[in-house]
Amino acid sequence: MRLSLIAAALASAIALCEGSTKMVIGYFPNWLYANYPVENIPFSKYTHINYAFAILNNPDNLPSFPDDWAVESSLPKVVEQAHASKTKVLLSVGGWTGSKRFSPMVATASSRKKFIDWNLDFIEKYKTDGVDIDWEYPGKQAAGCNEVADNDADNFLLLLKELRQALDKKFPKEHKEISMAVHVQPFIKSGVPMTDLKSFVPYFDHVNLMTYDINGAWATTTGPNAPFQAEEGKGAPFSFVESIRDWKKAGVPADKITAGLAFYGRAMKAQVDMRQQRTQFQASEAGAPKGDSDDAYWTDPYCNKEAGGLSGIWKWTNLRKEGLLQDDMVTPGKGWERNWDQVSQTPWLFNPETKHFISYDDPESLNIKVEHAICEDLAGVMVWDIHQDNGELLEVVNKIHTAKPASCEALLKNKSITESNNNPDSEVLEDPEEDVQSEVIDDLGDWVAPPSTTLAAEETKPSSAIAQSSALIDQDDEAEDEYEDEDEDEDEDQNEDQDGKTSTLSSSEAPTATVPVEDGNNEADGTSCAVSGQQKCASSGKTGKWLTCNIDKWIVRDCAAGLVCKELEGGIYCDSPDAGDFKAAAVPDAASAPNVAQEPSPIMSVLSDVAASLDEALQSPLPVPELPLLSKPEAPLPSISTPELLLNFPDAAAAFEPSSDLSLSAELPPVAAGLADEASQASIAEQAAHPMVGEEDLVNGRQHQASLAVENPILAAQIV
Repeated sequence: MRLSLIAAALASAIALCEGSTKMVIGYFPNWLYANYPVENIPFSKYTHINYAFAILNNPDNLPSFPDDWAVESSLPKVVEQAHASKTKVLLSVGGWTGSKRFSPMVATASSRKKFIDWNLDFIEKYKTDGVDIDWEYPGKQAAGCNEVADNDADNFLLLLKELRQALDKKFPKEHKEISMAVHVQPFIKSGVPMTDLKSFVPYFDHVNLMTYDINGAWATTTGPNAPFQAEEGKGAPFSFVESIRDWKKAGVPADKITAGLAFYGRAMKAQVDMRQQRTQFQASEAGAPKGDSDDAYWTDPYCNKEAGGLSGIWKWTNLRKEGLLQDDMVTPGKGWERNWDQVSQTPWLFNPETKHFISYDDPESLNIKVEHAICEDLAGVMVWDIHQDNGELLEVVNKIHTAKPASCEALLKNKSITESNNNPDSEVLEDPEEDVQSEVIDDLGDWVAPPSTTLAAEETKPSSAIAQSSALIDQDDEAEDEYEDEDEDEDEDQNEDQDGKTSTLSSSEAPTATVPVEDGNNEADGTSCAVSGQQKCASSGKTGKWLTCNIDKWIVRDCAAGLVCKELEGGIYCDSPDAGDFKAAAVPDAASAPNVAQEPSPIMSVLSDVAASLDEALQSPLPVPELPLLSKPEAPLPSISTPELLLNFPDAAAAFEPSSDLSLSAELPPVAAGLADEASQASIAEQAAHPMVGEEDLVNGRQHQASLAVENPILAAQIV
């Protein structure tokens, strides 16, 4: 295991033993069955398990379960094993497909009492530690069939107050928690987000911000699933940073906020070759393409407003297991290109052959969010969901228990991030201490890419070797020319290769104040910068320090131990000090040679003669024949009856009538089981959809659910 992950694990364990108050909340879906046994849950690494979901769709306004057997067979084991690890368990009520009757439930005192009594009985029976209310959403439409009223927020406050009183009365010797899973924006009242939620604060323990599902296949462009920051004028105008700020502005204290993290990514299909512009905001087709091997056709049995289809979900564990990301978690698998967006601070994958785009979070992007949560003094973080991770992401998440890094002071100077501070007049230190660098991706081998670089698959064009953010794409060419002119005027450092040949290194443009360098520049951590997303080595080829412009402040980062930062046309990368330079090969014009492929080596050998040979070969690229595309079979594949599917695939579900057979085709691989009963349909629908964030407001550029049927590609926008 990588040294940084071991260090994070040890720090987290020590913090937990010492009674850390930070929360790590994990949602555990109750439809996983044998696909993820209770015994697989790493209880010691979570402070809370939210058992999801009891749904609120029945006319009696009482919670119910899509599958009572699943609850009886799994929940007692969850509670027993969680409590053995001093981890709390809360029942989560609602969810994307289970919020239909919240509005009428909170509307009357008698209905609220019945709901509260049901929860009291449930807590007493199963010995759980409270209730998590996942109402999607008060005052807003979501799935399309939910009942909504303008006074939802007012009535919700009454429910919380009465629930708090009832819990304290029923369980006087122990505190039973109330939490809420909430939209990125505060509750809606009179059509706009509320700006004062102080009256709610005494009655809940924490809110879980669902800062994911912000862009997806319901939109008209590709975009980040869970952006750290939103890019102005592109995609949905919501983000991790903005959501925290808005809820704090509304009066919710930081120690009652947990910020959401996604253990999954979302796939979309682009209409264009996304390599041409290198921005993750490009025109997309309606509907999601198939996601990972677990993705299956689903439909919402409680609401016909949404078209059924595939979810496009890629679990982190399947991104790794199915070869889209290699062991270093940075190098893409064959046929895929990895990019990093500097504004959203998230990676994305693109497959030129299929035009599939996948936005996801990895250890580096999650580390940025976790550090920000620490800097904002939040109560902790929440993840959706437990079973989507193989342990690599959870190790990073558990850094929430570590001490506040010195870099927080520089980060919190940025006004765009600190507008949420409840005390805007608080003093900010002018001279922050040396940055405590994050080392999430450590010891990744002899060559490690910082966020601006990607390792290209062998059969991709050389242009994929450097991934630029959408922020970099929009920069004027003048800035680029300026740096080129500076490079020409400066002395070039000459490094001897092992064969005695020399290679040119660009001189440093932005060393840190804390790292001695010969170049004379003194740009340091926390000082101002002009071009958001710009990256520089502190001293190319001499130190592992590199700088990235975060909005308008330089942030210092480190290469892995033993590596130095080196500059390359259009970007930077980390490499062994003794290795030869990684050279960008010439790229043929896409318009004149659309089918020409080149074979750059992403990691240059120290043998300069090999590098020279590769360079020479790249100057005369040979055409690569196109691989034949898979086509539909001329004759339909044999039909498999519903009972056969149930027998072989009991947990993958598709909604079909009991009397019908499922013909397997290229669009619908044989992973979906035909489950006709409403409860099972609800389970797979919730698994595919929850918790989706959407807006139909065209001014904000958001539309909710696209029709996923190829024959009917019409956006079915719903207010969320």
